[in-house]
Amino acid sequence: MRQEIPRDVLNWMWSILETVSDEVSTETYGDYLLAFEGWSGICISEVWDEKLSTEENEERAYAYAEEESDNIIEEWRERYEPEGYVFIDGGYERGLGLYGVTWALFRKRRRNSYI
Repeated sequence: MRQEIPRDVLNWMWSILETVSDEVSTETYGDYLLAFEGWSGICISEVWDEKLSTEENEERAYAYAEEESDNIIEEWRERYEPEGYVFIDGGYERGLGLYGVTWALFRKRRRNSYI
C-alpha cells in the first residue's frame, strides 16, 4: 500500500528539487528527510564518447543517470533506514538539474509503527 504524501510535504520537496543543479545533499521538513543528487557533466563523464554527437551523448548521459538512480536510492535506504527513517518514495527526474536529479523521500519512523 502506497503511503499518501501530505501536500505541504510535496510542495516543500518539489521546491527544493526544482533548484538542484549538481549538488548532493539532504534537507529535512518536520519528520521528513529528502535526499537528492543532481547529475552534472563530471557524474556522467565515463559514458561520454567524443566520437558521438552532443545529442547522442546527452541521451547516453540521461540513460546512465536514470540507471544508476536505483543504486543510489538503495544506498540512501541502507544509510537512513537504520537511523529510523522509512522510505516513502523516490526516483529520477530527467527534466531537472543538468542531467536530471535522483531523489528519495523518507519519514521518521513513528513509535509502534511499521511506517
